[in-house]
Amino acid sequence: MHEEIVEQFFRPYQSPPKLLVSYLGPASVDDAKHTGAILALLVKRMRKAWPRVNIIFRGDGGYCRPRVLAWCERNDVGYIVGIGKNILLEALSLDTRHRAAIQFAKTQTKQRCFATLNYQARSWKTERKIVVKAEFSPLGDNTRYMVTNLKGSAKWLYDRSVNRLHTY
Repeated sequence: MHEEIVEQFFRPYQSPPKLLVSYLGPASVDDAKHTGAILALLVKRMRKAWPRVNIIFRGDGGYCRPRVLAWCERNDVGYIVGIGKNILLEALSLDTRHRAAIQFAKTQTKQRCFATLNYQARSWKTERKIVVKAEFSPLGDNTRYMVTNLKGSAKWLYDRSVNRLHTY
């Protein structure tokens, strides 16, 4: 039997954009399985070449794993990683989502509102900062959440996380 191989979307870039590594693995393996090991190797090499550079890990929700976040915190690596919606995040962000919905109802144009909140998932040993982007448009609700250890306003962090060409 042939095992399917897929390119997993772990593609670190530097600024200006230059691909550093691309990971190819079996489709049956979690995308984030080797993230910690790859990050450790990349960070070691980058710190050897550029000891004072700030390193930031940006990933989608598939890379939001307690061990990856904890590794970044222990190794002075910034991160901003997507995190899936859940009932508690939806409740904690209700005011922000409501504000975007009210503004949309008044203007009938897409509205985005941002906020930060503290949140601790059951699998985390500590609270972490969550960036909330609440968006309402004619297509409906499009709320997104990201977990981060970076400083900055929610809008600034969100906008730079989705546009990898900007630097932090």
